[in-house]
Amino acid sequence: MQDYNGPGRSDPPSQVGWSDVIDRLRQQPTTQGMSCDALRMVMGIRLLAVCNRMGCDPLVELVQRFGNIEAARSFIAFADCVGNAWPEPVRVMRPCCHLASPDEFTIAAMADMARSGNRVRFETNLSGFVSARHYEDLFDRAVRTVAAFY
Repeated sequence: MQDYNGPGRSDPPSQVGWSDVIDRLRQQPTTQGMSCDALRMVMGIRLLAVCNRMGCDPLVELVQRFGNIEAARSFIAFADCVGNAWPEPVRVMRPCCHLASPDEFTIAAMADMARSGNRVRFETNLSGFVSARHYEDLFDRAVRTVAAFY
């Protein structure tokens, strides 16, 4: 029989830090402390989900919130790219919720890394989750979207 650490290992969980890992996984991220760019991306994704559910065009709603049509169009292109790259449907929270889904948290991090121009961290954040063939397009669209906010 193999123990939880694999064959030949019998370190108790306290020595390998499993309880810390499990505690961190239990904590749901929040929108509190997110940058303005990250919040805009999260709000945009949530708004797209609401518009999709209601069967309406999100462009007008996004223009109202982002302040310009270029940002709205750029965001829709980014969201389409995310939808194509994600391994499953993007999970979003309700618009009024301060909690962030893991997908929203990832998208928020993408916005921050795009704003700073940090392609390496951007790709590292997506590594093992999204196919590497999508990295360049996701980064370029995220950079364009964040730039269009201003």
